Amino acid sequence: MRTNMGFIAAPGKVLLSEASHRQCRWIESREGFGVYVICGKRIREGSSFCVGHHDVVWGNRRDEQRPRPPVFRAA
Repeated sequence: MRTNMGFIAAPGKVLLSEASHRQCRWIESREGFGVYVICGKRIREGSSFCVGHHDVVWGNRRDEQRPRPPVFRAA
């Protein structure tokens, strides 16, 4: 268990402030001002999230051949 400002993360959970760059950043709960518990699983390559949470945020984009919708920019 880790502590941060008196907060203890539950077993298997990670505090955002103590996460490594290879741990999923999906916020699971806020324990206090600036203290967040994150998923902490190993990230998907090229993402800030594990495979499951990456798909929640971005959808299942493993098929890179799928056409993407056009992007329109304001003038």
